[in-house]
Amino acid sequence: MRQKIVDYTNKQIEDVCAIMMAEDKTMQTYHHTTDLLEINAFIGLLYYSGQWKSNHVDTIELWNNVNGINFYRSVMSRSRFVFLANCLRFDIRENRSKEDRL
Repeated sequence: MRQKIVDYTNKQIEDVCAIMMAEDKTMQTYHHTTDLLEINAFIGLLYYSGQWKSNHVDTIELWNNVNGINFYRSVMSRSRFVFLANCLRFDIRENRSKEDRL
């Protein structure tokens, strides 16, 4: 199941990077595809945030050098975390049924 999340997320990342390149925007070091290990780490950070009741705390505060938690910075950069959160996909939009609406 998680491998499908990796595949769908990588498709979204490739689409986002293609749009950025078409618009001549600068590609940052965190703009690259992911793998199963990184998705597991991402899910672990989400789980850790929920466990410590910090799921509504801003990412800037969590990754802060002074008051932040070292655990977050040791797993991945804040920029990469936010990028993955924006690109995380559980399916491909084009494959959804038109009638599949709430």
